[in-house]
Amino acid sequence: MAVRTSDGTTLKVESDSKYLGAWINSSEKGLKTRRGQTWAALHNMKKVWSSVLRDQLKKSLFVSMVEAVLLYGTETCTLTTKMEKSLDGCYTRVLHMALNISWQNHMRNVYLYTGMRRW
Repeated sequence: MAVRTSDGTTLKVESDSKYLGAWINSSEKGLKTRRGQTWAALHNMKKVWSSVLRDQLKKSLFVSMVEAVLLYGTETCTLTTKMEKSLDGCYTRVLHMALNISWQNHMRNVYLYTGMRRW
């Protein structure tokens, strides 16, 4: 389908586009992008995570600097169950890394999330 302007110019029709860092027509593509950006934000703060700061301060920094990247724009996405599980898994893994908790410790999520600020 071609789109023409009033002066006869033909416009290119895009199947997907990016607006304010989020993909418009593809929630799955946007989620994959967000996960990558989240890991990058987490790794950029590696010195903070490996420091001797209190866990509560690390959790506050995590919420404002890492969680914000992961969850930006997700309130407008249509998430399938598979996508929700992927988002939850990514969140848990990055939180483990931020708090220097090995996945081998088998900590229950209820303990991991204790003290996390919720809006």
